[in-house]
Amino acid sequence: MDRIKYLMADTNTLVPSTEDDLLRASRFNMVIRNVPVWGVERHTGERVMIRYAHLKDTLRQFAKLYDIQRFGPHVYCEFATKEGAEKTHRVLNGMQIGDEIVTTHLF
Repeated sequence: MDRIKYLMADTNTLVPSTEDDLLRASRFNMVIRNVPVWGVERHTGERVMIRYAHLKDTLRQFAKLYDIQRFGPHVYCEFATKEGAEKTHRVLNGMQIGDEIVTTHLF
């Protein structure tokens, strides 16, 4: 109950803190924020929609990946190990994809 009172005292921390708590209780161990809908295919320069398969194939290059879920500009990732999530975080955090700079957060 004290935690709820503390969170309610500052409404700016309510949503992020609640999200963190929920995600820690889930199977996901990393979130990628600000993922654009459109990207540029590096071999052809063609503008393409970033789909589920593109995301999953790309993330599998960094570590063993069980699952991802995309909700708007956020991609929630379930890596097999904490070390795999940390490795991916170090590579992707602050990376530019298209016109957007993505950020990552570990749980």
